[in-house]
Amino acid sequence: MSVIQVRPATLRDAKAIASQLHALLSKAGVKPPVVLVGASAGGFYVREFTAMYPAQVTAIVFADASLPEQIEALPYGKDTEAARKKRHRDARWDWMKQASGWSRVTGQCKGDIEEGLEAYRAIADAQACRPAFATSWLGEWDEFWHSGEEVAHEACCGERPLMIISQDPDRPKPGWTAQAIAAQPIWNRLQENLKRLSPHSRRIVARGSRHHVMIDRPDVVIHGIREVVGEARGEPSGAQNGTTVVE
Repeated sequence: MSVIQVRPATLRDAKAIASQLHALLSKAGVKPPVVLVGASAGGFYVREFTAMYPAQVTAIVFADASLPEQIEALPYGKDTEAARKKRHRDARWDWMKQASGWSRVTGQCKGDIEEGLEAYRAIADAQACRPAFATSWLGEWDEFWHSGEEVAHEACCGERPLMIISQDPDRPKPGWTAQAIAAQPIWNRLQENLKRLSPHSRRIVARGSRHHVMIDRPDVVIHGIREVVGEARGEPSGAQNGTTVVE
């Protein structure tokens, strides 16, 4: 009988989240190997999961995934004590407004819906103004930089098929700050460098997409997942490793 160790629930770093994911998959009866998809900070978690349970991961898809190098490379990459205090203060203030009913009385309890997801408006509204959500994200955000350090010291991703799907650095940028515009070519270069994690990697730049490529271009993400799943099953994909294309 195997024993699954889960890191303390108070920690929200990559090791803790990877451990919890492993426990959840086991409890749900999901049998390995699996294909992992990591979007944004999820890029840290799938890399950590792969390092901790290498025999259970057969392929990986990164959807504009975070990577350790961004902490030093991006102009806003590092956390500060001032920034940490501000986000905790803002989150506590949000909690007070929601717990007291003020947000609901003043009509602020409407969920944020991305264009194209209007059918899920009722679900988003039902989730809005729940006090437990107001502070639940703090632990993960506080540990974001620690998670990056953990992943930087782990080995990933071997010979596994690896699909990198990235936002479009050339899309229009109305209202962007100079700092945000300057970060785009840096982020694009870092995304390109992800191909070094496996000799069986390739990258797709999703034309017109922002950071949440799975919302802006779900067609590209779905196609990329299907492609690596097929490759993991031994099906020929016809794609050339090491390439970068714009779709």
